[in-house]
Amino acid sequence: MNNKIPISILILAKNEEAQIARTLSPLLDMSDDVILLDNGSTDQTMAIAQSFGVRVEQIEWTGYSDTKNKGHQRAKYDWILSLDADEEIKEELKSDILKCFSTTQKNEQAWMLKRKLVYGGKTLHHGAVSNEYRIRIFNKKNARWNENDVHEDIEFSQEIKLNKLQGYLLHHSYKNQEEHLKKLRKYATLFFHQQQKRIPRFLFIKST
Repeated sequence: MNNKIPISILILAKNEEAQIARTLSPLLDMSDDVILLDNGSTDQTMAIAQSFGVRVEQIEWTGYSDTKNKGHQRAKYDWILSLDADEEIKEELKSDILKCFSTTQKNEQAWMLKRKLVYGGKTLHHGAVSNEYRIRIFNKKNARWNENDVHEDIEFSQEIKLNKLQGYLLHHSYKNQEEHLKKLRKYATLFFHQQQKRIPRFLFIKST
């Protein structure tokens, strides 16, 4: 019996051979359109994805938001489930997604998924990172990622009803403090360039 739902699952990745199998495993019986958007991997990321039978698309890196938006154009379905390469859908959330999309849904809505942080191999069950919600299921006809270079988010072209699903996904973030600090420095650089682009440029003309 085929219980796959009409939703495209998009995963942006680069050099994620250590964890991409964990991300892909729960997705194979959810959709017939699981797409790995690879932006320049030099390790075994693409080979591992291909061994799972998912579609691998090589895509030029033009920033988080713009690259993800270009990925939407390659999706088979209008409904998009967007995941990061270090995220893992747990069984309760998977079941609720399948149940939700076993019937036709109105385009004017989107779904927020609960996310728990895994730090140093331990799942954090308390604090803000244990009860974080992110918009991850939406219709590409009325949704796109904003223009932020970092901390990108979904913006809509019309009024949308936001829903929540049962269960959660795991965010396998940092193995140790050194990796955490490296990622923070990367985000700080991206945020700096993002703010620089927003500073208005003025032309000063000296009067005589």
